[in-house]
Amino acid sequence: MKKNILIIGHYYKTWSVCRYLASKGYCAYVIQRNMQDSKEWIPKIVLWDIQHDNDLQDEKHLEYLHMIHIAKLDLLRFANESLSTIVLDKIINFTEHEYWLEFEHKLIDKFNLNNGMSKDVREFCYTKSIQDSTWKRLGIPTIPDNSNKVIVKFDGQGGGESFFVVDDNKNNAIDYSKLNENGEYLTLSDVWSRFIIQDYIDIDYQISCHFYCNNNTWYHLNTHVMYYKDNCPVESNTSYVIQDDDNKIITDSIKKLSKELSIPNRLVGWQFVKTKDGKLYSTDFNARPFGGYDAGSYDTDVSDQNWIDYLMGETPPEAIKYTHEITCKYIDKQQFGYSGFERFKNKLDLKYEVTKYD
Repeated sequence: MKKNILIIGHYYKTWSVCRYLASKGYCAYVIQRNMQDSKEWIPKIVLWDIQHDNDLQDEKHLEYLHMIHIAKLDLLRFANESLSTIVLDKIINFTEHEYWLEFEHKLIDKFNLNNGMSKDVREFCYTKSIQDSTWKRLGIPTIPDNSNKVIVKFDGQGGGESFFVVDDNKNNAIDYSKLNENGEYLTLSDVWSRFIIQDYIDIDYQISCHFYCNNNTWYHLNTHVMYYKDNCPVESNTSYVIQDDDNKIITDSIKKLSKELSIPNRLVGWQFVKTKDGKLYSTDFNARPFGGYDAGSYDTDVSDQNWIDYLMGETPPEAIKYTHEITCKYIDKQQFGYSGFERFKNKLDLKYEVTKYD
């Protein structure tokens, strides 16, 4: 009997996954927004059509459900009718926003899948302030707040609304009239959010580590590096071998966090930044793969591996042979963001040892 797999996430990250699972004989379902007579977009779970790729090239016809104002609806209420004749065997979620993780958790309970993250782990995944306090508690280096020029980062916000910079005096970083009794701040998008204050650092490069997690057993699958100039990304490379000084700190950090977080059957990413003055800090943890995954830049386009196989029950190998490397050169300088880029693929002969943490 075919197994039913629900894929949650942005369309460009679900496309290759749906196609691959369908080719393997699975029934791959996705969430679409369907226009009803009421002219409102209503979430609906539909079966992936491998023959026509669900008209993925026509974004007007197929628009995956990832807008905040839609996702904050009670998705289960809308999806129940779609699920009335479907029994889900597995859920693959490529987004870590609060509303999606909680929706995933409701479905896991509904279908008794017994592989959901605990409430504490879910909150860690979608809350920057909890990540920062957890790292401090575990002795993992995080960006301090000792200087006058600081950056204020908000939880659950995206793009240019996720932070603001204070140039001269960190004591003026917060407008206390916008602070409520719960310690939440009214952001630029008029949303109450928790926040953290960190020094505005001068980034040399950013190291991004990919993992497959199976509870407290973590497999380090790949690392890529992003180089910066004036705090703007200029070039990225994968696969990257972490250098000795950085490796000691990152390895120690992974050992500590993997014991702390039990994450069942998930691909995740963890980022560290190196400053121009030689300090390495943990900065961001994502309960999903990083951008570029959809193009196979970490698995299918550069090796003989497909990470989806791990989610479907295979154990990662002891080593991965990377046959190619991907270099992206960014066209415009964009601070704390990514502009358009040129992608280059070159041959590589790298035996990447998959470190297992358990």
